[in-house]
Order: sequence, then C-alpha cells, then structure tokens
Amino acid sequence: EEEPSQVQRRLQSAFGSHYGAVFSAMQHLAEAVGPALTAGHGEKAYEIYTKFRPNVPPGRMGWGQAGCLHVTDGENSLE
Repeated sequence: EEEPSQVQRRLQSAFGSHYGAVFSAMQHLAEAVGPALTAGHGEKAYEIYTKFRPNVPPGRMGWGQAGCLHVTDGENSLE
C-alpha cells in the first residue's frame, strides 16, 4: 500500500502545472459524493475514476495508458 505522500508525488508529476486545479476539482467531487465514495469495495470511486480517464480502453487494456483529463470547474476548464 502506498503512502499518501507517494501518491501525491505521482499526481504532481503526472499533472505538472495543473496539479493544484486538478486536486481542487477532485476534492470538491469527493466532498460532493461524501461517504459513498469509499463505501463497500470502492465501486463508486472506480466508477468516478473511469469518468476522469474516458479515452482509454476499459478494463486491463486501459491500465497504465496515457489519457486526456477533462476537468470543468464552473467557467474554468482544463484539458
């Protein structure tokens, strides 16, 4: 299991200068979904995750594939 600091470094590396905006958007989403996000075996979290990476193949074929992240927060959009 990864430490939160390891995950944060990977995300910072992946999103570069967009990390702050992406983190903020994901944090707002997590707050909006609430406890359902982590309930059970994470089905809801995975469902949401797949919406963040819509242009990669589903299932194992999509693992590790690069994709385009589309984040919209009000009037701001990151692509």
